[in-house]
Amino acid sequence: MCGSVALKIGADIAYVKNYKTNIDVSPVIENNRTYVPVRFLTEGFGGQVKWDDNKKAVRIIYGGKEIKMTVGEDWFWVNNEKVIFDAAPIIKDSRTMVPVTAFCNAVGLNICWDERGLVIITQPDVTLTK
Repeated sequence: MCGSVALKIGADIAYVKNYKTNIDVSPVIENNRTYVPVRFLTEGFGGQVKWDDNKKAVRIIYGGKEIKMTVGEDWFWVNNEKVIFDAAPIIKDSRTMVPVTAFCNAVGLNICWDERGLVIITQPDVTLTK
């Protein structure tokens, strides 16, 4: 399965596999990091997300990987291996937002930004052209 998700900072519209869709919490920039809603992004690529409200933790199953992350902690578990990043997941408008670069590195997705403020995430087998 190949695909892409395109989001714009501050916009409530996104594209999943070239289909326009509404998004209830738009991507934001905080502390020089771009944050995106983890459920929207993961499910956009066919992955699964489980939320543990007591622990404020997210469990993601995608592409043969299991990723566990907790709001406020700057490290993830990727297939039981601890990976440290420079930013932690946050909650915005009751949604868990993840630093997009850290998330993409953890699950093996490609990411690029363009001059219009778009964040474009693709699977490794998708090539972007301008």
